[in-house]
Amino acid sequence: MELFGYGLLITVNQNTSSKALSDIKNKQIHATFDAGLQKLNNQTKVLEQQVLSVSNIGQQFYRQLSLFPKEQLTQQLQIQLIQLFEQYSDAIGGGIWFEPNIIQQHKFFGPYVFRENNQVKFSWDLSTQAYDYHNQSWYQLALPSGWPRSIQRPQNIYWTEPYKDEAGSEQLMMTVDSFIWDDKKTIIGLATVDWALTEITDFFSQIKVTPKSNSFLIDGHSGKIIFSSANPELTMKQASETDWGKIALTETLPNELNMIDLTEQPTSDKVAFAITSSGIIFGVTIPYTDLVAETKYAEQQNLWLGILISATFIALVSLSLQQIFKPFNRIISLVKDSIKTDYRTDELTVSTIKYSGKNEFSPLIKALNKLFNEFKNYTKQIEQKNKNLILNKKEITNLNEDLHSKVEELTELHNELENNSDRLTRQNLALNIAIKKANNAVESKSNFLALMSHEIRTPLNGILGMVSLLKASSLDKNQSDSISVIEQSGNTLLTIIDDILDISKIEAGKLHLSSHKFDFEEVCYQCLELIQARMLQQEKSIDIIFDYPISQTFELYADDVRLRQILLNLLGNALKFTHQGNITLKVDITNTLRVEVIDTGIGIEIQNQANLFDTFSQADQMISKKYGGTGLGLAICKKLISQMQGDIGVISAINHGSTFWFEIPITSINSQLIETPKTHNKLIIRANNHALKETLMINLKSHLLVSSADSLSPTQDTSILNIDSTATEAQLQISNDTELSLKKPIRPREIINKLITAGISTSVTPNTNTTTENLSYSPIFGHVLVVEDNLINLAICQNMLEKFGLSHDFAINGKVAVEKAENNHYDLILMDCRMPELDGFQATKLIRKLPHLDKIPILALSANVLAEDVEKCLLAGMNEHIAKPITLSILYERLSNYLSKQKDVIKLA
Repeated sequence: MELFGYGLLITVNQNTSSKALSDIKNKQIHATFDAGLQKLNNQTKVLEQQVLSVSNIGQQFYRQLSLFPKEQLTQQLQIQLIQLFEQYSDAIGGGIWFEPNIIQQHKFFGPYVFRENNQVKFSWDLSTQAYDYHNQSWYQLALPSGWPRSIQRPQNIYWTEPYKDEAGSEQLMMTVDSFIWDDKKTIIGLATVDWALTEITDFFSQIKVTPKSNSFLIDGHSGKIIFSSANPELTMKQASETDWGKIALTETLPNELNMIDLTEQPTSDKVAFAITSSGIIFGVTIPYTDLVAETKYAEQQNLWLGILISATFIALVSLSLQQIFKPFNRIISLVKDSIKTDYRTDELTVSTIKYSGKNEFSPLIKALNKLFNEFKNYTKQIEQKNKNLILNKKEITNLNEDLHSKVEELTELHNELENNSDRLTRQNLALNIAIKKANNAVESKSNFLALMSHEIRTPLNGILGMVSLLKASSLDKNQSDSISVIEQSGNTLLTIIDDILDISKIEAGKLHLSSHKFDFEEVCYQCLELIQARMLQQEKSIDIIFDYPISQTFELYADDVRLRQILLNLLGNALKFTHQGNITLKVDITNTLRVEVIDTGIGIEIQNQANLFDTFSQADQMISKKYGGTGLGLAICKKLISQMQGDIGVISAINHGSTFWFEIPITSINSQLIETPKTHNKLIIRANNHALKETLMINLKSHLLVSSADSLSPTQDTSILNIDSTATEAQLQISNDTELSLKKPIRPREIINKLITAGISTSVTPNTNTTTENLSYSPIFGHVLVVEDNLINLAICQNMLEKFGLSHDFAINGKVAVEKAENNHYDLILMDCRMPELDGFQATKLIRKLPHLDKIPILALSANVLAEDVEKCLLAGMNEHIAKPITLSILYERLSNYLSKQKDVIKLA
């Protein structure tokens, strides 16, 4: 009976151990699946959140198209997409795909970003007819062609089936789609995010619930195998072709673990699987041998323990039937005491048998204790594995919590980014509106000033043109003085108009400098000649001094027109505020060009010098009333010199004159040495102006032996220069019978040239002052067509042509001009630009189309003088532009370039 009872005890213990091991294995499988499902759900949740963010960016872009330029919004859209995808490393690409013709008649408008070499890049390569994204499977999945765009789709999120990347990487991917709506909830496009499955498949390939188990992933929508650790070649095959795939595709609740036998056999392998909320199935195939291996081991241990105990009892019975029951009962009692079961937890505990006797049972007790110790060690191993499994589960839980926390942080960052984007959008809108208003104001001002310039220049053309004609006629002194007053007033008004136009162009950023080579000394001297002429007209007695280094000739590379304008402004101011003494133009050329205009005029108070170069600024109101002026000249000089990367300033004191200076860097200088006279290399200068005499001596000493000693008459090597401040010319005595006249202002280089050619030169009688501009002009020949709608300007132009001996015809608008040019012969056409019916630009284009008139010279006569107006004339086919008002000398000079001074000879343009 005792033997039977003990065998029954061993059987019960064996069943209890098997159940405990089975429960531990089930817990391990559940923990593994929980971790895997949580990983998948968190991953897909992040990607779905990201595609919603991309959708929001697309909706914002569409709403703002009516407020901002598309180019500006497209740049902002590119930045937003790159920043968003830089935050999500799991996404390898994505984009915004609008419906046909939603974006300003673009059939394809799909900005796309992708990850390459750990950098997010932007591309339009998929917005082509060749790719035709509207008919791609991922687009049709979420938005079929026949679905009305005003009706909502059954879902807001769509996952595509797995596919291989067509861009060359051959990665396995899935794409998540979301919709883009307008304010009326009409679908206007899709937002997409591409998910590379490499990382997730690598993660699940390392999951082992048992030593020989195999994991797999299946797309529940398409039934395609994403991953199989048992056979990688099954990737992208249909799961229904495998036994475990058919079972995994069984319809079940999301996130619920299912364990099903692979076959109906008692020893069948098992399939454990669960489906995520996004439709991805995670499963494991578990061999039956793995499930029963540990249980069998425990059963074998218990079986061997039972056999050992039974054998021991049988041996004891056979040795001594008489003594068996007493010691055997004691042994059974000790064994029972050493094996205990907690029925509340089904926990089995084995303790060492305490036996102190030394008899035939001692080896048996020793063997049992050894077996019990092995069982205890095995139980401890199982407990330790269970603890490790619990710790791993906790670690996975903590990691998932961290991931969830990071998702929340990213969501907050995304919301903050959207708020910042909205704020920047509002700020950009306000800034663009302000810029647009400012640009419109500047443009309106420029257009108004250009129109006023044209309207003022048109009557000025009549005034100054008539003045030019009157000056060419016989006038007495009173008449000549009156005409000079009219001319000066007209030229002053013309200067004011030009200054206003210049300051307007500078402020609008439309004044551009042009550079080319020119002789700066020649420019300076031409400016001084104009100032000398003005001085004589104003009947002032001032010596104008030209202080220019003559050791070499210098050829500069700069804008000679604007430098001439600066010089005339500074010299004109010096003449205006100087009543006696000197005006000196001093030039120094080294690595920079420095120019000084020095006068002995009224001077400027120190407190008035600070704002002297501001627009519409003058020294004080009293000076403004006395001397006139707009206060624009110095402001224009300042802005022009700043544009040349230079600087300008003034040094002045009341009643001690002023020195206006400027410096500009020089791009290029070409220099050439000046020849020295071989004879007449000594010069005596006589002048009642000490400053003029000293300046000439300093400039000429590098080429001549110069002195101011008195000498009654010239010698073979010595010449005498006599300068009288009251005279309009200086006299250079080469010999007793040879005297040459030098016009003022005196140019040092001209003295050198006169002495070099002294042997050839003869005495020159100084010119006498006249009251006419030119008494006559050499006749030029040709038949001229004048096209002008203003009758006064037409009459003046005809009178000027008659002065030159030219025959002429006229047309009152462009239409009449085209008809006359086609039916008559003309050698040159003077064309006004603004006329009724047909303007000068259109008329010129039509005339150029006539075969026999494609080369006829056409000169524009226009009161529009801006650079763009001149360019417009040239583009229309005119040869050159003559700005109104015109004078006899200007018109004669321009016509002489095209018409011959010999009869029947006409120059070609």
